[in-house]
Amino acid sequence: MMGVEFDSVTVRVGGKTILEDVSFSVEDSFSLGIAGPNGAGKTTLLKTILGFVKPFRGSVRVFGLDPVKEGNRVRRMVGYVPQHERISRSVPLPVREVVLMGRLVKRPPPRTPRPEDFEAVEEALRCVGMEGFEESLFSSLSGGQQQRVLVARALASNPRLLMLDEGLASVDVDGRLEIMEHLIRCHKVRGMNIIIVTHDLGLISRYCDMALLLNRRIYAFGQPSEVLRPETLRKTYGPSLAIADHW
Repeated sequence: MMGVEFDSVTVRVGGKTILEDVSFSVEDSFSLGIAGPNGAGKTTLLKTILGFVKPFRGSVRVFGLDPVKEGNRVRRMVGYVPQHERISRSVPLPVREVVLMGRLVKRPPPRTPRPEDFEAVEEALRCVGMEGFEESLFSSLSGGQQQRVLVARALASNPRLLMLDEGLASVDVDGRLEIMEHLIRCHKVRGMNIIIVTHDLGLISRYCDMALLLNRRIYAFGQPSEVLRPETLRKTYGPSLAIADHW
C-alpha cells in the first residue's frame, strides 16, 4: 500500500505559488527526510498532507485517503510536531499533561484518561529521554527539553505517521541522535512512518530511507546517497552553498 502520494500538486497561497507540480510517492513503512532553503514550501507540503492546505491543482493521498475530504481520518493517524508550537508559557501545565494531550485530543468526548494512556505517556517520554520529568512544569524546561516533550506528545498516540517540521532544531546534537535512534526503532518495530523536515543533512543521510530536496518544486527524490550530492544541493540551495565533505 502507498503511504503518501503527491500527483502534480501545485499550491497557491494569496496568489503566490508555494509548491509547483510536486509529484512523489512513498510506500507504507517509510522514513523520508525533506530538505531545502527557508521559504521552499516544506511546511506547506506537510500542511497539505494534513489537509490544512488544499491544492490548487493535483491530488494527494495519505494511506489511500484524500486529506481534504477525509482530513479528520488522516489527522487521527498522524502525529505532528510543527516548527513553532503555541503552548502558553503562563499556563502551569506539567509535562505529563502536555504529553497526554497528544492522545486525548484524538478521542471523542468525554476524554477521560485511562491507565493505558498514562502508560503510553511514560513510554513516549522514555523515547525522548525525558523520563522523570512528568511532574515538571513545561514552562520551566529549557527550549531543547520542551521540544523533546512536544515530540513525546506526538508519539503518545502511536501514530501511523510521525511528521517533524524542524522538530529537533532546538535539541543539541547528541539529543538529536538519541531521539532519532528511538524513532527509527519505532519505524522498524512498529512500522511507524516518519517524515522529518530538517536542515541537518547528516540526519537524513544517516536515518532516512528516502530523501527529497525541495525549493518550490522537487529538485531530487530518491535514496539519500543519490540525492544528497553537491551538484544537486547547489541546484536546490543556490550556487553559493558551502558543502562540508563529511556530515
